[in-house]
Amino acid sequence: MLSVRSLYAGYGDIDVLWDVSFDIGEGEFFTVIGANGCGKTTLLRAASAMLPYSGSIKLCGNEVSSLSRRQLGRLTSMLTQLSDAHFPFTVYDTVALGRYAHRSGLLSSLSSEDRKITEEMLRRMDLYDIRDRLITELSGGQLRRVFLARTLAQEPKLVMLDEPTNHLDLKYQLSLLDYLQEWISDTGSSVLGVLHDLNIVRTYSHRVMIMSEGRNILCGETSEALRSKELSEAYGVDIRAFMVDALEKWK
Repeated sequence: MLSVRSLYAGYGDIDVLWDVSFDIGEGEFFTVIGANGCGKTTLLRAASAMLPYSGSIKLCGNEVSSLSRRQLGRLTSMLTQLSDAHFPFTVYDTVALGRYAHRSGLLSSLSSEDRKITEEMLRRMDLYDIRDRLITELSGGQLRRVFLARTLAQEPKLVMLDEPTNHLDLKYQLSLLDYLQEWISDTGSSVLGVLHDLNIVRTYSHRVMIMSEGRNILCGETSEALRSKELSEAYGVDIRAFMVDALEKWK
């Protein structure tokens, strides 16, 4: 699904990513973890062709820098950490924007298939009852679910999520991640996610890449990665000891 080789990327003349390589297979939930500032968001921006890069990033066999925005929109979608509402669109219209790459033009009307998928995403994200409300009137958690619904309405082969559970309470976090698992299983599509909650990572991820200072220091099965010495090195704290101690407090 995604093949990254010897990736260097950054801002201006300063590289943030250094010689990063990894693969994501079809139907895989792949998570990138690491301390703040290690390059996780920069990796997503490069993979979605939002940043120039050197090396290779191939999505479904195509170098992403060679694809048009419409071609990219049919293969991948990305949810960023930012969830600000700048325009007073309705919830329905915002989610329907996710169908743009599948339409014949900006002003073309929604097809019956577009409407079907838009309404399905509204129901999946528990937004159908507020579909006519303006997004400028929503809470942070509601707005986050709107943008998640728009992202998934694109029907991408690969969805990239930067802290997708931000602003969501536990119920909606679990609902979203359960749906992503179901979506992966049904479609064979894949997820590239950046997550901070390692309990969620352990529960939902198939494989994990640990990053530190812009480099990939370990890539492997989730249970293996979360037991590795590289995890504590990346965060500068004994994660496993903290988790075990926290669990004891729930007994």
